[in-house]
Amino acid sequence: MLYFSKLKIISTILFTIFLTYICFSNLLESNSLINKKINLGLDLQGGSYLLLEVDNNPVIEKNLQTKLLQIRNFYKNKKIKVFDFSINNQKISFKSNSEDSEKIISLFMEDNEINPYYENYKANQFEISLDQNIFLVAFSKYGIVEINRSLLDQAVEIVRKRIDEVGTNEPTIAKNGSNRILVELPGLDNPDRIKNLLGKTANLDFRFVTNSNDASFGTDKLMTLDDTEELNVSKRVIISGDNLVDAKPQMDNINNETVVSFTLDRVGAKKFGKATKDGIGKRLAIVLDNKIISAPVIRDAITTGNGQISGNFTVQEANDLSILLRSGALPAPIKIIEERKDIDQIICLGDCFALGPEPEKTMAALKNISKCIFIRGNHDRYLLEKLWEEESPSLEGMDPNDPICKAIVQNEKWTADLLGAEGYEFCSKMKIAHREIVGQTLIEFSHAWYK
Repeated sequence: MLYFSKLKIISTILFTIFLTYICFSNLLESNSLINKKINLGLDLQGGSYLLLEVDNNPVIEKNLQTKLLQIRNFYKNKKIKVFDFSINNQKISFKSNSEDSEKIISLFMEDNEINPYYENYKANQFEISLDQNIFLVAFSKYGIVEINRSLLDQAVEIVRKRIDEVGTNEPTIAKNGSNRILVELPGLDNPDRIKNLLGKTANLDFRFVTNSNDASFGTDKLMTLDDTEELNVSKRVIISGDNLVDAKPQMDNINNETVVSFTLDRVGAKKFGKATKDGIGKRLAIVLDNKIISAPVIRDAITTGNGQISGNFTVQEANDLSILLRSGALPAPIKIIEERKDIDQIICLGDCFALGPEPEKTMAALKNISKCIFIRGNHDRYLLEKLWEEESPSLEGMDPNDPICKAIVQNEKWTADLLGAEGYEFCSKMKIAHREIVGQTLIEFSHAWYK
């Protein structure tokens, strides 16, 4: 017979009870020991859905302004006179006295510094053409693709940082196409605060207020945050948000107000210290997205690399500003192009609509389901593309002469004829799970098994 000590028996019993309690904890409505249950997605617990779009136009304009200066210097070094530079409709235009227009074009296309060559696309970043003695330079198709890819990568990371800072439970943040971001917020039925955070680019800079035009840099007329005062602000940026390493809300006990305290990196601290030392008695404008948060008078040099931003903030406003500054500025403006609240479920159709035996009944049933996002399958896409109208229709790499392939194509046409214009419209409103361009290949996931 086996004998066990009383201590071992008691320990085993307690351990078994503890494991049993953990296993059943998710079945309980409240749990004092383990509060965190299994996180449910948007399809099971509801929440909000946002589709964001990155606006690349300001970035294209900014890049063209930089490129204009580079082109001017490039031809100057080549002893070719160029003049009358301007930017219109996202194109740089200029003229030249040189009669050898082909040389001007070939020099631009062959120099990898002024016009980088993308090996993966077999194309240059820019295109140049001649129209009525005016040279036109614009981003190539693949130059735009690279801009969009870079902007989207940066924007996704900053959106993720901002949402994570708020503490949203298990959000989904994913690329959607070449310039869109899908945000799912399970359990959050009122995403106004998130929308407010995502709607701000958060470009922060510190500049001096001036009473006269700055001959070296020029000035901007900017309004204060509450639109009560317009100030003349120098275009010369002392430091920007890139120099911040931390920002957090604090209580200023002297003035009894909530402020945002910030810490600068070594380079920013050095620049800020010199500027405040030389600018004692001047007003320093703290500008966020071309709005002046505050413009205090500099009393002493600030050489510690620490400072405060005040602006009659509420506690939440100070906290949100801190989040924006910590997460960094978006590379380009973002706008919300689609929003859904109180979503009950996400339905992935996965081809059953197009291949089902009774498409009319299927569509009627789906139309009656509210608060849903429908994700189409490939065969629903074939309905939109009208695959049967191709000379040798094929799908999924099948042989066009394969009897099965022919039968599926005929079924697609049969379904489209039954559903008509109403079915085409229904399919066109359905969503794609994921789409992106890799090299020169378009990759699209739309089946139900994709997340």
